[in-house]
Amino acid sequence: MPFFSLAVLEHVSDPFSCAKEISRVLKKGGTLYCVVPFLQPVHGYPNHFYNMTSQGLHNLFDKYLEIKETDVPLSGVPIWTLSWFLKSWTNGLDDKTRSDFLNMRVSDLIGDPIDYLTQDFVQNLPKETNFELACTTMILAKKP
Repeated sequence: MPFFSLAVLEHVSDPFSCAKEISRVLKKGGTLYCVVPFLQPVHGYPNHFYNMTSQGLHNLFDKYLEIKETDVPLSGVPIWTLSWFLKSWTNGLDDKTRSDFLNMRVSDLIGDPIDYLTQDFVQNLPKETNFELACTTMILAKKP
């Protein structure tokens, strides 16, 4: 029976140590089936630390295990991301802005992002929705 790790590693603060431990406890000849999010909004509160590319997932385990296959399971094809993003975005808007946003066509949304920065559907998203769906996040830090 394979060892399953399904949507777990994004929630651990040190996925490298976790991958090493998974590999250590896996029986000789054992199989690991591991799935992690890549383009998925923040979820699993209070902690969601790391999303990963397929190369990132490979990098976690290739020192310890022979990688046999990399794929996108049906539960991870892009429609899940698109639907999640659009639902969360829509739910984050006030009634009028939501109505206007829902009446847009896909072709209205695939232009240069800089052209949308002043639009209500961008400006009126609450901070928590921006964090949930963020393309990037940042910190400003100072060493004491």
